[in-house]
Amino acid sequence: TRSGGLALPGLTSNAQQGAAAVPQVSEKMTTIVITTQKIPRGSVITESVIATLAYPEKDLVPGTFFTDPNAILNKQAKYDLEARIPITEGMLVTGQVGSYAAFQIPKGYVAVSIPITKLTAVSFAPVVGDHVNIIASIMVVDIDQNTQSRLPNKTGDAIPPRGATEGDPGSLTVTTSSGGGDLGRVDLDPTLNQPVYLVPSENQRPRLVSQMVIQDAIVLRVGDFPTNDLAKTSGVEPTPAPDAAGGEATPPPTPSMITLIVRPQDAITLNYLMLSEAKLSLALRSAGDIDPAAVEAVTLQYLFQTYNIPNPPKTAFSLEPRKDTLEFSGSSAPAPTAIPQ
Repeated sequence: TRSGGLALPGLTSNAQQGAAAVPQVSEKMTTIVITTQKIPRGSVITESVIATLAYPEKDLVPGTFFTDPNAILNKQAKYDLEARIPITEGMLVTGQVGSYAAFQIPKGYVAVSIPITKLTAVSFAPVVGDHVNIIASIMVVDIDQNTQSRLPNKTGDAIPPRGATEGDPGSLTVTTSSGGGDLGRVDLDPTLNQPVYLVPSENQRPRLVSQMVIQDAIVLRVGDFPTNDLAKTSGVEPTPAPDAAGGEATPPPTPSMITLIVRPQDAITLNYLMLSEAKLSLALRSAGDIDPAAVEAVTLQYLFQTYNIPNPPKTAFSLEPRKDTLEFSGSSAPAPTAIPQ
């Protein structure tokens, strides 16, 4: 060899041989239980969804991970468990775990259902997780504050008290008789310069007002919740059975309810509005938009002032034929034409 220090293949120093001869100390291992697939909340733990994995015994803190698979069989997942994660005591529960829907509601919020139609629910566009605003429209009328009855009041004939005479004991109170008309008002006729008594020609017209009462409600469910216990607790719904005749699955029914996640006070507001038969409609928010919007209630006065709508003047001419209702031409579907035989 050349004296430059290059070693020939196959030759090693005594120090290298000594290091290679030192035996390695084997690490003591144990096993922990892990999931082998995603386990939905409420599902029962079986042998098919778990496995054991070798784990250093020195790194295992007592009471953290399960080491015996038999200890968790037939228990239920407390919430959704991802695949290939160690199972701990806090992930499991024995017995009923409550509804799947309840675990989707953030702390401090509640869920409430309101009726919907195609028109009031943005043509059924909202899905689970969307954010919506709720618009309420109510009709307001004037009432008598004391009797809480709708104005105008009815009139009646009042007979004043009379003193007693021979053969008549008299009366100490005012008596009334029914049969009077609606309460009106006295007005001075400018032509005759005579007072006239005006009575309403029809019942009081309610006044419409619309306002966005709730903003940023979260859609929890569109339509009815499942009725079977497994779907209620796990959130896994059965696949619709195919139609026996056509071989295709039966389409889901048109939803008539939507369940929203709102604040507790907003839930009380919605309950009041539904009991008072207010009309509720939804406005779908842009994805990711959670900022509150400054809005104003809309009345007939707001509509005319904001959009510069004039009060049509009275003229000496009109349209023919007379129109008392509005309808777009062709809005109703024509009757089908019979096919000649």
